Amino acid sequence: MNGTEYQLAYYGLSKNTENRGDKMLLTGVATNPATKQLEQVTREITLDQYYYQNIYAQQTANFVETVNWLRLRSVNLSYDLPSSVFQSVKWIKGRTLH
Repeated sequence: MNGTEYQLAYYGLSKNTENRGDKMLLTGVATNPATKQLEQVTREITLDQYYYQNIYAQQTANFVETVNWLRLRSVNLSYDLPSSVFQSVKWIKGRTLH
């Protein structure tokens, strides 16, 4: 997840939020309180700060990216030396090189 893009969108600084003020149709399903049946509902909403903070930013799919790299904080490489290398040295007990 791209946390930087999330913060930029949340505060209205992302390129994805340049369409603020535009209208968009949302279609979904809701329960009709009178009939207790599910019905298809379409609503027109304004793409404003409320939308980007409470609807757009809550959908993690908006911030998932395909990456072809990996960042490591640290790498630990080690090599076990053969015991024959240190046979003549009595004070060396270990034989792992980091």
